[in-house]
Amino acid sequence: MLKFLSRAGMLSGFVLLVTLLYGFVAQAADYENAVVSADTLSVRDDGSVQGKVVGFLKKGETVRAYEESYGWIRIRSGKLEGWVAGQYLIKSSSSNLTVSKSKSSEASPKKSTDTSTKSQTVSKKSANTGKVTADALRLRTGPSQEHKVITLLSMGTKVDIANKQGEWLQVQVRAKAEEQGWVHSSYIEVGDDKVEIAEAPKDVPEKAVNSGSGIKGKVIVIDPGHGEGDPGTVGVSHETEERNLNMSTSLYLAEELRALGAKVILTRNEKSKAVSLANRVQISEMNKADAFVSVHYNSATVPVSGTLTFYYSEEKDMRLARKIEGRLGKMSDLKSNGISFGDYHVLRNNSRPSVLVELGFLSNPADESIIRTKSYQQKAAKSVAQGLNDYFNE
Repeated sequence: MLKFLSRAGMLSGFVLLVTLLYGFVAQAADYENAVVSADTLSVRDDGSVQGKVVGFLKKGETVRAYEESYGWIRIRSGKLEGWVAGQYLIKSSSSNLTVSKSKSSEASPKKSTDTSTKSQTVSKKSANTGKVTADALRLRTGPSQEHKVITLLSMGTKVDIANKQGEWLQVQVRAKAEEQGWVHSSYIEVGDDKVEIAEAPKDVPEKAVNSGSGIKGKVIVIDPGHGEGDPGTVGVSHETEERNLNMSTSLYLAEELRALGAKVILTRNEKSKAVSLANRVQISEMNKADAFVSVHYNSATVPVSGTLTFYYSEEKDMRLARKIEGRLGKMSDLKSNGISFGDYHVLRNNSRPSVLVELGFLSNPADESIIRTKSYQQKAAKSVAQGLNDYFNE
């Protein structure tokens, strides 16, 4: 009897093991199509910003997605496989992207079920149209960042505007009538056939926006990345230490900004001891920075060249990133790789408008020979300063 039970237990265990393995394989094989919406999207070997970059995807590329963990999605594109920031994948029109959740997947944020309170109905005299100006604009179920993301709208997507609540617009995607939701108005360019949208009620709090008064008197915090005890990336040909480039470029940037009348604060100087990421953010918060710029130089395991500007929040940071990238993109020394989402501590935990600029690849011998020169650093600093000036003068 005991022998029988032992055999029965072994059989049950085997069946359970097969079932679990089959379930895992079935889930892993549950591939879905998605389209890249960022200009350049890094693919990493791990679902975090600490993961090593193993490749890049370009805007419009179709990938296969099959797992999600804390906002990162595991994808495959040809022979390239790894993790990407999930907000830069858009549902393909040929499939319903339902990524299989891993056990560690973050729960959806709580949201209010009443999205109609104090909404403003638009005049029906004519169609009120708009166009998305962000690389990837979140379409949400309600008028706040706390509401669930329905999908991402790529740049140029045309929408019809129905309502307005505060700084949020209720829209319907023209090409897909079933896609309706709320987007932030900062990233919608209203068309020529617009009608005026009713203003939000006076008791609805509005966020402060730039008055176009210019950069004079604005507080700009410059963060030279890395520092004492942390050299950052080291160049492949000349062993150039990133921390030194970050510092010298930041000093040039400070000169440019002060010449424009801005008040400049650096998170560290050349002799500073190691400054924690939390302290860098604290300097930004304590000084109520009008803008925060973290200066870095890049590295990758694949051949890649040029600049890249990171932001974390679409509503808070993206417009600043666009202005700075617009100026960096006009430099002839190195190409611009556009803007990209970056889940970095100094951006994620910073309530002030923030960007992180990567001004060239020290892992690329050609880039290193350019970016280690004083002339390039001065040009890059001037471009960043001009981008900031554009931001405050809009």
